[in-house]
Amino acid sequence: MTTSRKPALAAALALGLLASCKTGSGGKTEEPLICEPHAYEACNGNDVYWFDSCDVPQEIEEDCPDDNATCALDFYGVPTCQCIWNWEGEECAECPPNWDPDADCQACLPNWDQAADCLECLGNWDPDQDCLVCLYQWIDEGNDCGTCPEHWDAAQDCAVCEGNWDPEQDCSACLNQWIDEGNDCGTCPDNWDPAQDCAECLGNWDPEQACLACLNQWIDEGDDCGTCPGNWDPETGCAECLPGWSGDDCDVECIRFVDHDAPASGDGLGWDTAARVLQDGIDLADDASVDFNGGCDVWVAEGTYYIYRGDIDNRVHVPSDVQLYGGFDGTETSFDERDPVVNETVLDGRQYAGGSYRVRHVVVLQNGAGIDGFVVTGGRADGLDGEGETGNSRGGGVLVADSDGIRIANCRFFDNEAYGVGGGVYFAESSGTIENCEFTGNWSLDGGGALSAFSSEVVISRSSFAGNSTDGDGGAIMSWYGYDEAGSIASCTFSGNTAEGAGGAISLVFAYPELRNCTIYENEAGEPGGGLWVGVELSPTSMYVENAIIWGNTPDEMATDDMEKCFVTYSDVPGEFAGEGNFYNDPLFVDPDGGDLHLSVGSPAIDAANGLVAPELDLDGNARVDDPATDNTGLGPPWADMGAYEFQP
Repeated sequence: MTTSRKPALAAALALGLLASCKTGSGGKTEEPLICEPHAYEACNGNDVYWFDSCDVPQEIEEDCPDDNATCALDFYGVPTCQCIWNWEGEECAECPPNWDPDADCQACLPNWDQAADCLECLGNWDPDQDCLVCLYQWIDEGNDCGTCPEHWDAAQDCAVCEGNWDPEQDCSACLNQWIDEGNDCGTCPDNWDPAQDCAECLGNWDPEQACLACLNQWIDEGDDCGTCPGNWDPETGCAECLPGWSGDDCDVECIRFVDHDAPASGDGLGWDTAARVLQDGIDLADDASVDFNGGCDVWVAEGTYYIYRGDIDNRVHVPSDVQLYGGFDGTETSFDERDPVVNETVLDGRQYAGGSYRVRHVVVLQNGAGIDGFVVTGGRADGLDGEGETGNSRGGGVLVADSDGIRIANCRFFDNEAYGVGGGVYFAESSGTIENCEFTGNWSLDGGGALSAFSSEVVISRSSFAGNSTDGDGGAIMSWYGYDEAGSIASCTFSGNTAEGAGGAISLVFAYPELRNCTIYENEAGEPGGGLWVGVELSPTSMYVENAIIWGNTPDEMATDDMEKCFVTYSDVPGEFAGEGNFYNDPLFVDPDGGDLHLSVGSPAIDAANGLVAPELDLDGNARVDDPATDNTGLGPPWADMGAYEFQP
């Protein structure tokens, strides 16, 4: 309530209004003193008064509130009414927040801290409760809420429990399954998981059994019930049988048997009652899959099974999750007894040996299906092109369309043809694996004499491709589209394959499988890329070749339309493919003219690869080994050789 005024007293003095009485020469008294009214303002008691020029107060200029204000000079020396203590407002009738009006604004309200200008609570009183209630779990024992009850953590502002006491139980009981042994509920009982706040069992112990018994069919072998026994399926929490098994103990296996020498009308339940016709046995397995959680197997006895039965669209149709195994002599009781090499099992697309009629696809595989241990021959995909299974010019040996989880292993493909692409095998918008297979003498018109993949992710390992041909690109393999999700090619050999187009062995366009530890030797192309052609110029991704031997191909070893997107490392390749660990020297094969592409003593490829990315096994199934007689010039450990074969010291 401060009011500004001019210093009237100074003005009065300047005018010389103060006069004194003068005494004349005759002792005569001069005129009396005249005092000018309202000469200046000044404090008089608690109020502001006007004074005359003779310093006599005359009237109140400003009446200050009696109790809460007083007259005082402001910063400029002007007398004004000013609030006392901490009063504020026009009439000095208001206390600031949290000051006590009953104490003349000279003290804070209860439990507020005057040292903090009454803006903070004392101790642990709660400001959100006007300092009338203790904060969190603090209690007041005349110590400004300075007592934190038992098991509450004063270091955490008494807001959380100490150790593992349960806040929902007011820290009076342990949380979850913790127990207190004088350590603030710090003991998690056996088989409960402290990393999960002692709320869940370790491993596969059963929480409904207080983690004292294993869940479902799991058993404990010192691994927290980590062993799923027998034919129980760990993917189902060891609660269901593996695909292909049933029974209370998952000890009944779903197998159907096929033997071309068996009597007609067999039920396929054993060798003695085996189905004679291969497709009949497969259909029996498919029907039984309903009761066996899918995934029934078909065991096929040795011999030749002719697929053509009066219609070129006949084929071996392997439905979803059925696995077809060859290589049995027809007496085995254990899978481990089979021998696909001795008991050769042939799927022949002709009607008989030397027959001129051939089926368009010897085998068609659907989701999760597989073939293992067969010779596949005699397919001729010569029909009109199309999509999926109607692609009758694709996949003379095996056709895979719009299917995932396909498995092809331990098979040999020869003398299959396609008047489109993929003489031996064709993948279309699918995924799968090919392991330990041989491709020889297969042909296609448009590309991929042995194998072709379109927009597919195919993992090829430990396989050989020899003597395949095409009038298009990729004498052995042609893969297009799929980019960096095109799978991989590892521990494979390519020799004697030919293409009238690019890529005598392999042609890759917009599909770039990882190429590791492959040997590509003496393949021939009519265009660039005698061994390998990589069309990457317009691709958003790149191609990577590692640990390869690319040698003796015609007209060149490998070629690409964009060197900046083709990365080659730790490989025996021409000098224009500059990369870490590369060189271009004779790999010194044991007998290249005789087809033996193993490394001989002194080969520069020994221990010269990047062992950190090399496949665990070579084409022969041997593990990587460090040759003590050879300096390690590659990257490791582990140390590995370039190419498909690991030198065995």
